[in-house]
Amino acid sequence: MYIEQKKIEKEGKVIELYLKGYTRRQIAKELKMSTRDVCRIINNYREKINPT
Repeated sequence: MYIEQKKIEKEGKVIELYLKGYTRRQIAKELKMSTRDVCRIINNYREKINPT
């Protein structure tokens, strides 16, 4: 449960920085995450916002 909560918090921070205009690489460096994970979170977010 605790790990899941931390994951949700990190995803929220990624989206927050993305909406502020940070690049994927800047977000990864800021939150000490892999660029791949950041891209996955952002792509999932964009798919939820604008489904095709």
